[in-house]
Amino acid sequence: MQRWTRQCSVALLWLLLACGPLPLAQPYSGPVSWPDTPPPIPPSAPTFAIDEGYGIHIPYGAFGITANQDVWSLAWLADGSAQEYSGDVYGPQNSILYGLAGNVGSDAQHTQVVASHHLHFDVLSPPNEPQRIAFAASNFPLNFQLFIRGEPAARGQVVFASGMRLATVDVVPFRLVNPRQVARTQAIR
Repeated sequence: MQRWTRQCSVALLWLLLACGPLPLAQPYSGPVSWPDTPPPIPPSAPTFAIDEGYGIHIPYGAFGITANQDVWSLAWLADGSAQEYSGDVYGPQNSILYGLAGNVGSDAQHTQVVASHHLHFDVLSPPNEPQRIAFAASNFPLNFQLFIRGEPAARGQVVFASGMRLATVDVVPFRLVNPRQVARTQAIR
């Protein structure tokens, strides 16, 4: 079964690559006033929309991000040999990141909530073993600064659903906003 799954994954990745590079994510320019972001995310970091409720296929050697209402998942899959995956997720100063879960999120040795709005992780991931951190965020946007083997994650190394398709970013750090979460929050206010 595992061999079949791996073969299907390789075939899907080959199909995606044969169709050309992943498209850039859909920019987000919704009705939100952006709060100050904590360092080291510069104010000029781009903001992208993430589609809510979509599952994604994460290529080997990449991060995948999903959102479902206010619950977010950051996952990755090392290829070939053990690799270091690390990074920071920030919310605005007034937000709270909570409910750390997943096979990495429950390991305090590799993940830590630095402040109520700041999550840090640094994991040496074994090959072919999916890793995941799940958390909830009380506010937006979420700021991501992600690294693979100590290098900023490059184009194609961060994927998520945007514009109802698998998309990537071309720069790290970056911000993600779930437009449905924005709308729900504004309806409550």
